[in-house]
Amino acid sequence: MSFFVKGLSFRDALIMFVVGIFLPILGSVLSVTILHEWRHVHVEGHGLLEALGSMTALFILLIIYQSKDQSANKLRDMDIAWVGAALVSMGLLDMFHAVVEPGNNFVWFHSIATFFGGVFFAGIWVTRQKEYRLMVYLPYFAALLSFCLAFISISFPEIVPDMFASNGDFSLAARMLNVVGGIGFLTAFVYFIRKYVAQKEKNFFYFSFHCLLFAMAGVLFELSVVWDAAWWWWHVLRFAAYLVLFFFFFETLEKKVSNQKVFKSALIGDFVKALAALTAIIGVTVIIGWHIGSVMLTQIAPIFAPMQYNTAFGFVLSGLGLLALAMGYRSLALLGGCLVSLVGVLTIIQYMSGFNFGIDTIFMDNVVGERTSDLGRMSPPTSLCFSLVG
Repeated sequence: MSFFVKGLSFRDALIMFVVGIFLPILGSVLSVTILHEWRHVHVEGHGLLEALGSMTALFILLIIYQSKDQSANKLRDMDIAWVGAALVSMGLLDMFHAVVEPGNNFVWFHSIATFFGGVFFAGIWVTRQKEYRLMVYLPYFAALLSFCLAFISISFPEIVPDMFASNGDFSLAARMLNVVGGIGFLTAFVYFIRKYVAQKEKNFFYFSFHCLLFAMAGVLFELSVVWDAAWWWWHVLRFAAYLVLFFFFFETLEKKVSNQKVFKSALIGDFVKALAALTAIIGVTVIIGWHIGSVMLTQIAPIFAPMQYNTAFGFVLSGLGLLALAMGYRSLALLGGCLVSLVGVLTIIQYMSGFNFGIDTIFMDNVVGERTSDLGRMSPPTSLCFSLVG
């Protein structure tokens, strides 16, 4: 097994070869031979799998940043910047991939998630010998880029490259995005496995494992068709890659950190901030959807009830209020909580009394009346939740 990297132990090389190469290839071979006619269309199951992977990526990123000054984390600041950019772009774009309807954007979001993840991971070679001060902002740039791409793709689907060829197979553009991303992951695998051989730190071994599984998933995309066995197989590989990092970092850091109570408290605090920011971002995204008339952003699909404007506004206030509380701005948190409760209570009073205070359409007159008793009015359960949350 010495063909991997000179100096890698037989045991580590065997594990890497069997789990990271042999099993992915074996699964793909079985998928295109014995199971070549098998199809399983399950939009909800796919969405759940991708959403779990997305949240896992973002949680891993949170753990890495929380532990970057701890002995359990041997990554350099430049390494963390590239890894952070890769994880945040994959996490966000995979989340959009999880919620859009099957179609062109469905494949597009997955493909650019793989592409940007691979490119950012491969970028770790660029700064392997030199530090760049502005690199610390790379994850923020990656997050902004991901949101902008998602917003443009959903708002203007006609400008998104075709992900399907005329015969129904994946287009050349889709294949190239995934293959290039896979090659990027493969180069990152070489970087991390060399670091592991040189320093014998397990985190480099697991990062190399993560990149190898993503590389195999990206390359094996070539063999798949939407909903077939090979398609589901590389989804499993991607999720397994996330789990490898998640369990390693969470368990290792818990053991090695000098003060576990402080670490857990800080980790929970950062997790709360991340969830608060995500809640506010969801609200802002839906509000933008109302203003540009995007069914995708307000309803996901026409068959679903839309998130009402006031509900989205409540999400923004709740997220910002929780974020303010986590950062110590209690007065701002109190103001946000009071406004959220006020909207919820007034809406409940409208339902119970039959009065209309005009708050349902105060921000937006052009609302969708599907699956709601009154135009623009949030549901009674939502009203109750806002009343209690505030």
